[in-house]
Amino acid sequence: MSGCDERCEVEPALLALRRLGLDGEVYSENGYRAKAAVSDGEIESVEERHDRGIGVRVFLGGRVGFAFTTDLSPEAVRGTAELARDIARHATADPAWRLPAPEPVPPLPFPNEDAGTARVSMPRRVEMARAIEEAARGADPRVTRTRKAVVVDVGGEVRVANTAGVDAGYRFSRALAWVDAVATEGGTSQVGHHAGFALGSAGLDPALVGQEAALKAIAKLGSAPGKTGRIPVVLDREVVAGLLDALAPALSGRRILKSTSFLAGRLGRPVASAAVTLVDDPRLPGAFVSCPADGEGLPTHRTVLIEKGRLEGYLHDTYSSGKMGTGRAGNTVRASYAGPPQIAPANLLLLPGPDSVEALLSRAGRGVLITEVMGLHTVDSISGDFSLGGSGRLIENGRLAAPVDRLAFSGNLLDLLASIEAAGSDLKLFPGGGGAPSVLLRELSVAGGA
Repeated sequence: MSGCDERCEVEPALLALRRLGLDGEVYSENGYRAKAAVSDGEIESVEERHDRGIGVRVFLGGRVGFAFTTDLSPEAVRGTAELARDIARHATADPAWRLPAPEPVPPLPFPNEDAGTARVSMPRRVEMARAIEEAARGADPRVTRTRKAVVVDVGGEVRVANTAGVDAGYRFSRALAWVDAVATEGGTSQVGHHAGFALGSAGLDPALVGQEAALKAIAKLGSAPGKTGRIPVVLDREVVAGLLDALAPALSGRRILKSTSFLAGRLGRPVASAAVTLVDDPRLPGAFVSCPADGEGLPTHRTVLIEKGRLEGYLHDTYSSGKMGTGRAGNTVRASYAGPPQIAPANLLLLPGPDSVEALLSRAGRGVLITEVMGLHTVDSISGDFSLGGSGRLIENGRLAAPVDRLAFSGNLLDLLASIEAAGSDLKLFPGGGGAPSVLLRELSVAGGA
């Protein structure tokens, strides 16, 4: 990365905005991504990329315009500010569009970067990817191959500043690794996927990633279609985390304003069972998306969304908070400098309960443990309806029994939340942000082949 910090990129853009007489915001990003992928011990691909650019938002009489550039010359920066201004002139005016006001941004009380990650060599990443493959194949003779093992390092520095005095920045790094392991028995094959993350490459455990993928594939061997009916269900914590991702858009204050969320009009009312407490915690140690400032440069904070089943709040940016006259801004993220801030959780967590997974299975008695789902992208955040496929294990007499696949289950997220009888104690944080424990559902409509 360049020896110039983000101040070198933000200050000229702020100066250009002020000289044009504009209220505006500058988001600067200087980051890197390095990736190694291995298949059957051979290098499939390597990638190393450095990205540097700025995004400019202009606020003009209740109108907003956005533009970005990777050319940081004074002429290009001024031109980007002018383009954002011209775009704003054609936008619909709304008094709630206003420049975020400055607030103190406390630093995170824990490391958010492994300074050595940027210096990890590509041969080392390749070596780690090969170790993941070897661990997967060595876990069991039935693991016959893997579908690409990958190690990725990302990191860099971001800064957000505006003409009203907001000025926040931070450095970060993350390392990820994943693999798909293929297990074969009796002429049929099953695939197990596992991913792990850490602050830096030194924190990754290649052997664990490979072994866990292998165990997931092996556990699915011999699967048969499950039974059909409304039955007690235990959802694995990884499945729960996926469902939370699907739920997240419905918690956006912008969607509430547009009435495009099934949670609109329910603030202060029960929307789940008393076993459900859902929070967004961008300042959680060890979580994937922890950061001191959000995409608007405002301090991140823990937001209680559902407490013991009652809807207590939504996720907000400056616009939705001002428009609704309630809630606190600070819940935005940015995919990159090439886009404006979007409302989204950082680390969405379903808080754990006191019960072990074994206790959840015992309470279920006879039903199914769902360990994998397909089709989460089809969940309708407007209605909350879902129809998904999946696989798992039968539960008989409170214990795990035969593996099942080709499950189909459908319903509505509100009904699912209301059906949660207990959250387990096995909270786990996942790549992509957030975490969840396993949960016991009183019942779920499940269709199988028997």
